[in-house]
Amino acid sequence: MKDDEIVDAVPDPQIQYRKCVEYLPCKFSQEEIIEMSQEQARTYQDLQEFENRKKEVMADLTADIKKREAALGLLARKINSGYEYRNVDCEWILDFRNMTKTLTRLDLETDFGVHVVRTAPLSSADQQASLELAEAALPKNQAGPDAVESSGEESQP
Repeated sequence: MKDDEIVDAVPDPQIQYRKCVEYLPCKFSQEEIIEMSQEQARTYQDLQEFENRKKEVMADLTADIKKREAALGLLARKINSGYEYRNVDCEWILDFRNMTKTLTRLDLETDFGVHVVRTAPLSSADQQASLELAEAALPKNQAGPDAVESSGEESQP
């Protein structure tokens, strides 16, 4: 049927009825209201779940972004300074003639031999350790004035 079709003609030729569709307000039935209420509850629950997932994802992404920013900052500092501190195998050279000790790196060699990190005066602990090593290296009868002779008696001065 066409929109403009004349359907029921009445005896009065001045009156005609035409069927059409118009967009008009309609009251909901109880069944429609219950159905929409259930759909609203499901949709609200879905929305809450999506918002919670979004918060979790945002927190994860924010943490990942902060990690990358920290890594970039660390790399920038390393590049700008040109070095970083690391644990390096070293050796102390104790010079008892000059009463100094020299720290050298074992991982680097220069044209002149060792790579010197720093030189410092011998500490009293370094000197004491040296004396103990020297005494241990001496034969027992030359160990010093406090040594006990093999007869069990102390030596007389």
